[in-house]
Amino acid sequence: MKKLTKLFLLMVVIIVSIVAVLGFTACANDVIDMQIIAVSRESGSGTRSQWDSSIHNNLDGGARVTLASWLAQPGNSQLAGEMQNGQPGVVTRIRSQRNAIGYASLSAVENDSNLRVLNIGGFAPGATGYPTALARDYVILTYENVDLLPISQLFLDFIQSTQGQAIVEGEGYDFSVSNPIPFTAPTSRPSGQTGPVQVRGSTSVEPVMQELIDGFVAAVSWAVVGDFDFQAGGSGQGVTAGSGGTIQGSEPNRTIGMSSNAAHIDTANASTFFLAQDTMAVIVHRDNPLTNITMEQLFAIYTGAATAWRDIIEA
Repeated sequence: MKKLTKLFLLMVVIIVSIVAVLGFTACANDVIDMQIIAVSRESGSGTRSQWDSSIHNNLDGGARVTLASWLAQPGNSQLAGEMQNGQPGVVTRIRSQRNAIGYASLSAVENDSNLRVLNIGGFAPGATGYPTALARDYVILTYENVDLLPISQLFLDFIQSTQGQAIVEGEGYDFSVSNPIPFTAPTSRPSGQTGPVQVRGSTSVEPVMQELIDGFVAAVSWAVVGDFDFQAGGSGQGVTAGSGGTIQGSEPNRTIGMSSNAAHIDTANASTFFLAQDTMAVIVHRDNPLTNITMEQLFAIYTGAATAWRDIIEA
């Protein structure tokens, strides 16, 4: 009887494995026959700005064209595919759409079982040979023409401290602050700040910034969650707020901005420092059989020259 039971269980395992393989093959073949949905970030996003300036047609010299320069040409005002507001919108869309492709922070997607992170030109994100243009700095901005209010300044000090940078590193980023020093908070709440610290900007920076806020509240005996007004609406918002502009009621003397792209920043009115270093990853649905893509193929997809997965997967 035991032998029969073991034999039965073995048969079940074999049948389940065969069904799984056949199911994946069917899904893969299905994707090959689909049209491509090229998902991009919204206009004003620091991630979008860096993507547009990094992806190119892979030609040399004067023949090399980036997405940004292609978009600047008459008649090329709209990318192929669709736009999503914020990194969560891009990730959610690709999780739910087997024929979609997009881009997001590697740290946000590398452990997502519903997505596949693609190699570019045969190189994995973070490996030597992966396009260096897709590496990026997370930048913190404050308005240089005012002094931050006490709690806002304390939080800025915490971000740059050994404790803050340990949180950054623990979230999987390379930290960028040179020679951080230990953070020591006053034992009682400082006077002079009645409103919360306002944090505005990049949705890519949002996850690690939330961890930093939580770390500050945990480390400071008198701090509470209500000491923060945290809204992530894109790097453009962070640059404006961190340069003295008004975004959703922000006040320059208690506002900290976030950007996911250093080149996106006009530093005329902002003091900045690099919080962390991250990499942009190209992502597809887990049922997409593609594992590697080239810059030239990405350029073709996002300019609308390639519209079917068969053109990419079987190329």
